[in-house]
Amino acid sequence: MTSRTRLAAGITLAAALTLVVGAATPASAAVAGCAYPYVCFYPTYAEYSAGHPVSRYRDVTDGWQYLRSQSVGADYIYNSRNDDVAYLHFTNDTVECLRPHELQNWNEKQVDRVRIDSSDTC
Repeated sequence: MTSRTRLAAGITLAAALTLVVGAATPASAAVAGCAYPYVCFYPTYAEYSAGHPVSRYRDVTDGWQYLRSQSVGADYIYNSRNDDVAYLHFTNDTVECLRPHELQNWNEKQVDRVRIDSSDTC
């Protein structure tokens, strides 16, 4: 085996190992179609299960962001952020906190606004 052949075999082996290792460690996967750094809204559990959020928000703000019409009243909200909480405002003027990587179901209340905060605790 010539040194050129050995070099080609070594490169081929390295490339094959890279592909195998790369396949074994996937990039951070989105939960229910909600990739980092979003807070995602789903009108039903079926939409959550299918990974189809109707809207998503990612901006840290000092004030409330009003939800788009398709998100108002969403029953399921998922926070994909690693270290930011999301405050949810409801039409009955109450506020709930959604922690990082948390899914909540609020089918008894109608959410109408969101505020993402850089704090990692509620």
